[in-house]
Amino acid sequence: MKSKDAYLQEIVQVYWALYKIACEKPGVGYLFDKGSITIEDPDLKIYNFLLNYPLLVDPSLTGTDDTPKIITINPDATPRKSTHYKESQKLHTQYGIDIRFDDPHLTDLFRLPHNHLHMLFGIISKAKNLIFIKIEDAGLYAFDGFLSHAGGLLKSTVRRSLYMIKPLVSEERYRQYQEKVGKDDDPDARREKIPGEALKEFSDIINNSNLSAEKKQQHIARFKELGLQHAYNMSRPPSTIAPGTKTTFPYQGVLEFFKKYAVTDDENNPPTDLGKWREVKISKADLLKAIK
Repeated sequence: MKSKDAYLQEIVQVYWALYKIACEKPGVGYLFDKGSITIEDPDLKIYNFLLNYPLLVDPSLTGTDDTPKIITINPDATPRKSTHYKESQKLHTQYGIDIRFDDPHLTDLFRLPHNHLHMLFGIISKAKNLIFIKIEDAGLYAFDGFLSHAGGLLKSTVRRSLYMIKPLVSEERYRQYQEKVGKDDDPDARREKIPGEALKEFSDIINNSNLSAEKKQQHIARFKELGLQHAYNMSRPPSTIAPGTKTTFPYQGVLEFFKKYAVTDDENNPPTDLGKWREVKISKADLLKAIK
């Protein structure tokens, strides 16, 4: 049987390979350090490879109906709760792996990108063979990682909700609050979350338009799914619509929204950060290309 340390080395190496694929996708780059990677995983081979590690270090686990925890006394791996893909958690337990070697020398040799110490993973859709992996600063181990993880979660929750008090306080006070808890666009913010203020702003543009109620819901749902990519896609009318023609879709409002949040010197060409607020997706074709 493979030793715990040998298995963990392989897990770190596999993640680095996936990370390389993700970072080389357009608009991502090697500064990508906080968001999740969504993977089209044929036959769930990558998922099962990762899952076998928690089963190795904790024989009480089954890999199917394990009870997720918010804190653990197992220093190596645990079924866990998270704020990611909440709907899929109703069907599929998520697991966390701490990068913790018995041999301390291996800790320096095998590290996750940006010195993260924990890996969260789970199934998004078994029918579509979709899984996700997200590396984090700390796990849920009671004696070292839990407090750090809980603090980060609290800070991100406050940060995402801060926009709600903006109408109630002065601009100066709001800025002071932002300095304390940060903003969703800060480098350390969770990449796959759309800032609450941006979501509200986009929703207001759509809801104040002449679109049907059904179309409004579709565009807001699409924005939640694609983030800034959808704003870019919908920022200009199709070429089939003559200039000056009145339309039900608020192209101008979405264009202004896009200009506000996109980092680009040329508004007529896609910027390099259309993946902003969203996870990076690796397809089956991406995996096959990397293997070849």
